[in-house]
Amino acid sequence: MDEVMKAFELFCKVDLRLSDRTLRNNRYGMLCFFKVVNKDLRLITAQDVREYLAGYMDSLANTYANVLKPLKVFFSDFLGMSEVVESFRFPSRSFYPKTVF
Repeated sequence: MDEVMKAFELFCKVDLRLSDRTLRNNRYGMLCFFKVVNKDLRLITAQDVREYLAGYMDSLANTYANVLKPLKVFFSDFLGMSEVVESFRFPSRSFYPKTVF
């Protein structure tokens, strides 16, 4: 798993040109996912992701989105297994314009 995570970090840094903070967030998000879903990468299905995300349904929209982001990058962009995460949508967030006094 360490080799996969190192390759994922390199992919995010070089191919996607993500910031160091985003790299850390993606790594942390995927480590949390793998801790809960203790399966081989090739055996992970959309149902596994669905059950993992179900634990965040009562969270704030931003929290849910922050949990979903690394999953989409990892499975769609990095592994090319888009069928695992393509059905999951980001929550809609209300727009609140900033008030300047």
